[in-house]
Amino acid sequence: MIAYLSGRFQSRNGNSLVIAVNGVGYLVQVSTATLGSLAELGQEIELVIQTIVKEDSITLYGFRTDDEREVFQLLTSVQGIGPSAALSILSLGGCADIVGALASEDENYFAKANRVGKKTAGRLVVELKAKAAVLARGIGYAAGSSGSSLERDAQNAMRKLGFGNGEIAQRFVVVREQGPLPESVSEVVAMLLRVPASRVG
Repeated sequence: MIAYLSGRFQSRNGNSLVIAVNGVGYLVQVSTATLGSLAELGQEIELVIQTIVKEDSITLYGFRTDDEREVFQLLTSVQGIGPSAALSILSLGGCADIVGALASEDENYFAKANRVGKKTAGRLVVELKAKAAVLARGIGYAAGSSGSSLERDAQNAMRKLGFGNGEIAQRFVVVREQGPLPESVSEVVAMLLRVPASRVG
């Protein structure tokens, strides 16, 4: 089973690309976001691969990072979310955006993706919300550039207090479960500090 490819970016057609490795061309399906982050045609590229084997086909799905592949695997674990729908969701934004949407139970975010209806988006949030904290810790959600300046300032304040990115991410997930964030950094930090240790780690 193929898990990684490194070779020349040979060609593209829509959200499919061909990567040439030692004289063999591999057809790989990717998200719009991944495609936009790749080098120009003819350049060397590297992709983490998810191989999906069916009775009548073998399809390769490519990602820039292990985190993207992990999110893809989580998305496709939900009934009604196939590989194409998962790639469509990944095309909406990065892993941090997806984690944030799960944490805030934002069904509308997922419903914007092609092949994902309102009902399926709701099921996705219900099934994956509990995994948002673990996923956030893995991708360093709090350390990302996504989110408002208020959130970034609160994250920086927590780092100055000695908290690591993973724990900050988990605390943000818990705080978002309580509703909208306050409008001042100090109030957000206070809420983060009040998160019970039992909810972190």
